[in-house]
Amino acid sequence: MNSDDTFNIYWYLTYKCNLQCRHCWISSSPDITTEKELSLNHIKNILNQIQEITPNSHVIFSGGEPLLRKDFLNIIYETNKRDIRLSIESNGLLINNDLINEINHINNKINFGISLDGGIAEHHDNIRGKGTFFKTIDKIMILKKYNTPFSIQCVINKENKDSISNLIDLCKELKPNYLTFAFLHPLGRALDNLDDLNLEREDFLLALDSILEYDVHQTDLKINIKTPPALIPPKYIFKFKTNSNIKLITNCDFPKIGITPNGNVTLCSLTKDKLFYGNLKEESLENIIEKNNFKKIRSDYYAANLNGICKECVFRQKCKGSCRSMAYYCFDSLNESHPFCMTLEENGDFPSIYKK
Repeated sequence: MNSDDTFNIYWYLTYKCNLQCRHCWISSSPDITTEKELSLNHIKNILNQIQEITPNSHVIFSGGEPLLRKDFLNIIYETNKRDIRLSIESNGLLINNDLINEINHINNKINFGISLDGGIAEHHDNIRGKGTFFKTIDKIMILKKYNTPFSIQCVINKENKDSISNLIDLCKELKPNYLTFAFLHPLGRALDNLDDLNLEREDFLLALDSILEYDVHQTDLKINIKTPPALIPPKYIFKFKTNSNIKLITNCDFPKIGITPNGNVTLCSLTKDKLFYGNLKEESLENIIEKNNFKKIRSDYYAANLNGICKECVFRQKCKGSCRSMAYYCFDSLNESHPFCMTLEENGDFPSIYKK
Protein backbone atom coordinates (compact mmCIF):
# COMPACT_ATOMS: atom_id res chain seq x y z
CA MET A 1 0.00 0.00 0.00
CA ASN A 2 1.04 3.61 -0.46
CA SER A 3 0.09 6.89 1.20
CA ASP A 4 -2.99 7.18 -1.05
CA ASP A 5 -4.41 4.15 0.75
CA THR A 6 -4.31 5.72 4.20
CA PHE A 7 -7.11 4.82 6.58
CA ASN A 8 -7.49 6.63 9.88
CA ILE A 9 -7.89 4.50 13.00
CA TYR A 10 -10.40 4.75 15.84
CA TRP A 11 -8.91 2.52 18.53
CA TYR A 12 -10.89 1.54 21.64
CA LEU A 13 -8.10 0.57 24.05
CA THR A 14 -10.60 -0.53 26.69
CA TYR A 15 -14.33 -0.53 27.32
CA LYS A 16 -13.77 -0.02 31.05
CA CYS A 17 -14.45 3.45 32.40
CA ASN A 18 -14.20 5.24 35.73
CA LEU A 19 -17.67 6.69 35.06
CA GLN A 20 -21.04 5.23 34.13
CA CYS A 21 -22.54 7.99 32.02
CA ARG A 22 -26.28 7.87 31.38
CA HIS A 23 -25.91 8.50 27.66
CA CYS A 24 -23.04 6.09 26.91
CA TRP A 25 -23.81 4.08 23.78
CA ILE A 26 -21.00 1.62 24.61
CA SER A 27 -22.46 1.14 28.12
CA SER A 28 -19.00 1.49 29.69
CA SER A 29 -18.61 1.35 33.47
CA PRO A 30 -15.99 0.61 36.16
CA ASP A 31 -17.14 -3.00 36.48
CA ILE A 32 -17.85 -3.82 32.83
CA THR A 33 -16.87 -7.36 31.91
CA THR A 34 -15.34 -7.44 28.45
CA GLU A 35 -13.20 -9.68 26.35
CA LYS A 36 -9.48 -9.83 27.12
CA GLU A 37 -7.75 -6.62 26.05
CA LEU A 38 -4.77 -6.51 23.71
CA SER A 39 -1.38 -6.81 25.38
CA LEU A 40 1.29 -4.16 24.88
CA ASN A 41 3.16 -6.54 22.57
CA HIS A 42 0.05 -6.99 20.43
CA ILE A 43 -0.41 -3.22 20.35
CA LYS A 44 3.20 -2.70 19.27
CA ASN A 45 2.74 -5.21 16.48
CA ILE A 46 -0.40 -3.44 15.25
CA LEU A 47 1.37 -0.06 15.41
CA ASN A 48 4.14 -1.53 13.24
CA GLN A 49 1.53 -2.55 10.69
CA ILE A 50 -0.11 0.87 10.75
CA GLN A 51 3.27 2.53 10.24
CA GLU A 52 4.02 0.24 7.30
CA ILE A 53 0.77 0.06 5.36
CA THR A 54 -1.06 3.30 6.22
CA PRO A 55 1.77 5.61 7.34
CA ASN A 56 -0.10 8.92 7.19
CA SER A 57 -2.98 7.75 9.32
CA HIS A 58 -4.36 9.55 12.33
CA VAL A 59 -4.94 7.28 15.35
CA ILE A 60 -7.50 8.22 18.00
CA PHE A 61 -7.23 6.34 21.29
CA SER A 62 -10.62 6.12 22.97
CA GLY A 63 -12.67 3.89 25.25
CA GLY A 64 -14.21 3.50 27.75
CA GLU A 65 -11.53 5.57 29.39
CA PRO A 66 -8.14 4.89 27.74
CA LEU A 67 -6.19 6.41 30.65
CA LEU A 68 -7.32 3.46 32.79
CA ARG A 69 -4.79 1.23 31.07
CA LYS A 70 -1.78 0.83 33.34
CA ASP A 71 0.50 0.73 30.29
CA PHE A 72 -1.03 3.85 28.74
CA LEU A 73 2.22 5.86 28.76
CA ASN A 74 4.02 2.94 27.12
CA ILE A 75 1.35 2.86 24.41
CA ILE A 76 1.80 6.61 23.82
CA TYR A 77 5.58 6.18 23.67
CA GLU A 78 5.36 3.30 21.18
CA THR A 79 2.90 5.22 18.99
CA ASN A 80 5.07 8.31 18.93
CA LYS A 81 8.21 6.28 18.23
CA ARG A 82 6.60 5.22 14.96
CA ASP A 83 5.77 8.83 14.09
CA ILE A 84 2.02 8.13 14.03
CA ARG A 85 -0.24 11.15 14.46
CA LEU A 86 -2.27 10.72 17.64
CA SER A 87 -5.25 12.11 19.55
CA ILE A 88 -6.79 10.96 22.84
CA GLU A 89 -10.46 10.98 23.82
CA SER A 90 -10.99 11.08 27.58
CA ASN A 91 -13.34 12.25 30.30
CA GLY A 92 -10.23 13.90 31.74
CA LEU A 93 -10.69 12.84 35.34
CA LEU A 94 -7.49 10.75 35.49
CA ILE A 95 -5.32 13.60 34.24
CA ASN A 96 -2.67 14.84 36.66
CA ASN A 97 0.47 16.95 36.49
CA ASP A 98 2.87 14.00 36.30
CA LEU A 99 0.90 12.29 33.52
CA ILE A 100 0.71 15.37 31.30
CA ASN A 101 4.34 16.25 31.98
CA GLU A 102 5.38 12.77 30.85
CA ILE A 103 3.12 12.80 27.78
CA ASN A 104 4.48 16.19 26.77
CA HIS A 105 8.01 14.85 27.02
CA ILE A 106 6.99 12.14 24.58
CA ASN A 107 4.99 14.41 22.26
CA ASN A 108 3.65 17.86 23.15
CA LYS A 109 1.33 18.00 20.14
CA ILE A 110 -1.11 15.25 21.14
CA ASN A 111 -4.64 16.64 21.29
CA PHE A 112 -6.94 15.64 24.14
CA GLY A 113 -10.66 15.54 23.41
CA ILE A 114 -12.37 16.21 26.77
CA SER A 115 -16.09 15.74 27.41
CA LEU A 116 -18.17 18.46 29.03
CA ASP A 117 -21.84 17.57 28.73
CA GLY A 118 -23.38 20.84 29.76
CA GLY A 119 -22.39 24.38 30.63
CA ILE A 120 -23.40 24.19 34.28
CA ALA A 121 -22.58 21.64 36.97
CA GLU A 122 -26.15 20.39 37.35
CA HIS A 123 -26.51 19.39 33.70
CA HIS A 124 -23.06 17.80 33.33
CA ASP A 125 -23.25 15.99 36.67
CA ASN A 126 -26.70 14.58 35.87
CA ILE A 127 -25.05 12.74 32.98
CA ARG A 128 -21.60 11.92 34.35
CA GLY A 129 -21.89 11.86 38.14
CA LYS A 130 -21.93 14.25 41.08
CA GLY A 131 -18.95 16.58 41.27
CA THR A 132 -17.52 15.69 37.86
CA PHE A 133 -18.14 19.10 36.26
CA PHE A 134 -15.73 21.09 38.41
CA LYS A 135 -13.27 18.20 38.57
CA THR A 136 -13.18 18.12 34.77
CA ILE A 137 -12.54 21.86 34.58
CA ASP A 138 -9.68 21.46 37.09
CA LYS A 139 -8.16 18.80 34.82
CA ILE A 140 -8.54 21.05 31.78
CA MET A 141 -6.60 23.70 33.67
CA ILE A 142 -3.72 21.20 33.99
CA LEU A 143 -3.74 20.81 30.20
CA LYS A 144 -3.63 24.58 29.86
CA LYS A 145 -0.79 24.81 32.39
CA TYR A 146 1.38 22.55 30.22
CA ASN A 147 0.20 24.07 26.92
CA THR A 148 -1.22 20.70 25.92
CA PRO A 149 -3.60 20.94 22.94
CA PHE A 150 -7.19 20.10 23.83
CA SER A 151 -10.70 20.30 22.47
CA ILE A 152 -14.05 19.99 24.19
CA GLN A 153 -16.96 17.86 23.07
CA CYS A 154 -20.55 17.91 24.25
CA VAL A 155 -23.40 15.50 23.52
CA ILE A 156 -26.59 17.54 23.50
CA ASN A 157 -29.61 15.93 25.13
CA LYS A 158 -32.96 17.05 26.51
CA GLU A 159 -31.54 17.79 29.97
CA ASN A 160 -28.53 19.92 29.00
CA LYS A 161 -29.92 21.80 25.98
CA ASP A 162 -30.64 24.88 28.11
CA SER A 163 -27.00 25.36 29.18
CA ILE A 164 -25.38 25.36 25.74
CA SER A 165 -24.81 29.11 25.85
CA ASN A 166 -23.20 28.66 29.29
CA LEU A 167 -20.81 26.10 27.81
CA ILE A 168 -19.89 28.45 24.97
CA ASP A 169 -19.20 31.23 27.49
CA LEU A 170 -17.05 28.84 29.51
CA CYS A 171 -15.09 27.85 26.41
CA LYS A 172 -14.36 31.52 25.74
CA GLU A 173 -12.31 31.38 28.94
CA LEU A 174 -10.89 27.87 28.58
CA LYS A 175 -9.89 28.48 24.94
CA PRO A 176 -9.99 24.94 23.51
CA ASN A 177 -8.83 24.37 19.94
CA TYR A 178 -12.48 23.81 19.12
CA LEU A 179 -15.81 22.95 20.72
CA THR A 180 -17.78 20.13 19.11
CA PHE A 181 -21.49 19.54 19.63
CA ALA A 182 -23.00 16.18 18.79
CA PHE A 183 -26.54 14.97 19.37
CA LEU A 184 -27.66 12.05 21.49
CA HIS A 185 -27.55 8.62 19.85
CA PRO A 186 -30.37 6.52 21.31
CA LEU A 187 -28.17 3.45 21.80
CA GLY A 188 -26.62 1.52 24.67
CA ARG A 189 -27.27 2.98 28.11
CA ALA A 190 -28.99 5.97 26.52
CA LEU A 191 -31.87 3.63 25.67
CA ASP A 192 -32.46 3.08 29.38
CA ASN A 193 -32.68 6.83 29.93
CA LEU A 194 -34.49 7.81 26.75
CA ASP A 195 -37.53 9.31 28.50
CA ASP A 196 -35.27 11.86 30.19
CA LEU A 197 -32.63 12.44 27.49
CA ASN A 198 -34.19 12.01 24.07
CA LEU A 199 -34.40 15.20 22.02
CA GLU A 200 -37.68 16.24 20.47
CA ARG A 201 -37.66 18.32 17.29
CA GLU A 202 -38.22 21.54 19.26
CA ASP A 203 -35.29 20.66 21.54
CA PHE A 204 -33.05 20.16 18.52
CA LEU A 205 -34.05 23.56 17.11
CA LEU A 206 -33.57 25.26 20.48
CA ALA A 207 -30.07 23.83 20.62
CA LEU A 208 -29.30 25.17 17.15
CA ASP A 209 -30.64 28.57 18.22
CA SER A 210 -28.33 28.62 21.24
CA ILE A 211 -25.28 27.85 19.10
CA LEU A 212 -25.96 29.85 15.95
CA GLU A 213 -27.24 32.98 17.69
CA TYR A 214 -23.97 33.21 19.56
CA ASP A 215 -21.60 35.83 18.15
CA VAL A 216 -18.39 33.82 17.85
CA HIS A 217 -16.88 36.50 15.58
CA GLN A 218 -15.81 38.32 18.74
CA THR A 219 -13.73 35.36 19.91
CA ASP A 220 -11.26 32.83 18.51
CA LEU A 221 -13.58 29.98 19.47
CA LYS A 222 -14.21 27.45 16.71
CA ILE A 223 -17.44 25.44 16.95
CA ASN A 224 -18.29 22.20 15.16
CA ILE A 225 -21.81 20.78 14.93
CA LYS A 226 -22.15 17.10 14.00
CA THR A 227 -25.48 16.36 12.34
CA PRO A 228 -26.89 15.61 8.88
CA PRO A 229 -27.56 18.95 7.14
CA ALA A 230 -31.03 17.79 6.06
CA LEU A 231 -32.16 18.06 9.67
CA ILE A 232 -31.39 21.77 9.73
CA PRO A 233 -34.06 24.24 8.53
CA PRO A 234 -33.04 26.67 5.75
CA LYS A 235 -32.76 29.73 8.02
CA TYR A 236 -29.99 28.00 9.94
CA ILE A 237 -28.14 26.78 6.84
CA PHE A 238 -27.64 30.42 5.84
CA LYS A 239 -25.97 31.12 9.18
CA PHE A 240 -23.39 28.42 8.54
CA LYS A 241 -22.48 30.24 5.34
CA THR A 242 -22.12 33.62 7.04
CA ASN A 243 -20.31 32.50 10.20
CA SER A 244 -16.90 31.05 9.40
CA ASN A 245 -16.26 30.13 13.04
CA ILE A 246 -19.07 27.56 13.03
CA LYS A 247 -18.63 24.43 10.93
CA LEU A 248 -21.09 21.69 10.08
CA ILE A 249 -19.54 18.23 10.39
CA THR A 250 -21.54 15.54 8.62
CA ASN A 251 -19.41 12.46 9.32
CA CYS A 252 -16.36 11.06 11.11
CA ASP A 253 -13.97 10.70 8.19
CA PHE A 254 -15.62 7.49 7.02
CA PRO A 255 -14.49 4.81 6.73
CA LYS A 256 -12.37 4.95 9.87
CA ILE A 257 -11.02 1.55 10.80
CA GLY A 258 -12.30 0.63 14.25
CA ILE A 259 -10.16 -1.54 16.54
CA THR A 260 -11.92 -2.92 19.61
CA PRO A 261 -10.15 -3.77 22.89
CA ASN A 262 -9.62 -7.43 21.91
CA GLY A 263 -8.25 -6.61 18.43
CA ASN A 264 -11.40 -7.07 16.36
CA VAL A 265 -11.59 -4.82 13.31
CA THR A 266 -14.84 -3.03 12.55
CA LEU A 267 -15.76 0.46 11.33
CA CYS A 268 -16.81 1.98 14.62
CA SER A 269 -17.76 0.63 18.01
CA LEU A 270 -21.36 1.29 16.94
CA THR A 271 -20.98 -1.68 14.59
CA LYS A 272 -18.83 -3.88 16.84
CA ASP A 273 -21.52 -6.56 17.21
CA LYS A 274 -22.57 -6.50 13.54
CA LEU A 275 -19.53 -5.80 11.36
CA PHE A 276 -16.61 -8.14 12.03
CA TYR A 277 -13.80 -7.95 9.50
CA GLY A 278 -11.18 -9.98 11.35
CA ASN A 279 -8.99 -10.04 14.46
CA LEU A 280 -5.52 -8.48 14.52
CA LYS A 281 -4.15 -11.22 16.76
CA GLU A 282 -4.97 -13.72 14.03
CA GLU A 283 -4.35 -11.90 10.75
CA SER A 284 -2.64 -8.78 9.47
CA LEU A 285 -4.26 -5.39 9.06
CA GLU A 286 -3.26 -5.40 5.40
CA ASN A 287 -5.03 -8.72 4.79
CA ILE A 288 -8.15 -7.49 6.58
CA ILE A 289 -8.24 -4.26 4.54
CA GLU A 290 -7.76 -6.09 1.24
CA LYS A 291 -9.97 -9.09 2.01
CA ASN A 292 -12.90 -6.88 2.96
CA ASN A 293 -12.29 -4.43 0.12
CA PHE A 294 -12.08 -1.29 2.24
CA LYS A 295 -11.16 0.65 -0.89
CA LYS A 296 -14.57 -0.12 -2.37
CA ILE A 297 -16.29 0.83 0.89
CA ARG A 298 -14.51 4.17 0.64
CA SER A 299 -15.21 4.67 -3.08
CA ASP A 300 -18.91 3.90 -2.55
CA TYR A 301 -18.93 6.44 0.24
CA TYR A 302 -17.24 9.14 -1.85
CA ALA A 303 -19.70 8.43 -4.68
CA ALA A 304 -22.58 8.79 -2.19
CA ASN A 305 -24.18 5.54 -3.33
CA LEU A 306 -27.20 5.79 -1.05
CA ASN A 307 -30.75 4.48 -0.85
CA GLY A 308 -34.04 5.91 0.40
CA ILE A 309 -34.48 9.54 1.31
CA CYS A 310 -30.70 10.14 1.29
CA LYS A 311 -30.60 9.23 -2.40
CA GLU A 312 -33.02 12.07 -3.17
CA CYS A 313 -31.51 14.68 -0.86
CA VAL A 314 -29.95 17.82 -2.30
CA PHE A 315 -27.15 17.47 0.28
CA ARG A 316 -26.28 13.93 -0.81
CA GLN A 317 -22.83 14.71 -2.21
CA LYS A 318 -21.84 16.93 0.70
CA CYS A 319 -23.30 14.81 3.48
CA LYS A 320 -22.83 11.33 1.95
CA GLY A 321 -25.46 10.01 4.31
CA SER A 322 -23.70 11.33 7.41
CA CYS A 323 -22.91 8.53 9.92
CA ARG A 324 -22.74 5.31 7.89
CA SER A 325 -22.08 3.25 10.99
CA MET A 326 -25.37 4.49 12.46
CA ALA A 327 -27.13 3.46 9.25
CA TYR A 328 -25.58 0.00 9.43
CA TYR A 329 -26.42 -0.36 13.10
CA CYS A 330 -30.09 0.31 12.35
CA PHE A 331 -30.55 -1.22 8.89
CA ASP A 332 -27.62 -3.64 8.27
CA SER A 333 -26.51 -1.66 5.23
CA LEU A 334 -23.87 1.01 4.63
CA ASN A 335 -26.02 2.45 1.84
CA GLU A 336 -29.27 3.00 3.71
CA SER A 337 -30.59 6.41 4.73
CA HIS A 338 -29.54 7.96 7.99
CA PRO A 339 -32.15 6.90 10.58
CA PHE A 340 -32.66 10.46 11.86
CA CYS A 341 -33.50 11.71 8.37
CA MET A 342 -35.72 8.71 7.73
CA THR A 343 -37.62 9.39 10.97
CA LEU A 344 -38.22 12.99 9.96
CA GLU A 345 -39.56 11.90 6.58
CA GLU A 346 -41.87 9.29 8.10
CA ASN A 347 -43.23 11.84 10.57
CA GLY A 348 -44.04 14.24 7.73
CA ASP A 349 -41.59 16.81 9.06
CA PHE A 350 -38.97 16.62 6.33
CA PRO A 351 -38.66 20.09 4.72
CA SER A 352 -39.44 20.06 1.00
CA ILE A 353 -36.43 22.27 0.24
CA TYR A 354 -34.16 19.30 0.95
CA LYS A 355 -35.71 17.20 -1.80
CA LYS A 356 -34.74 17.48 -5.41
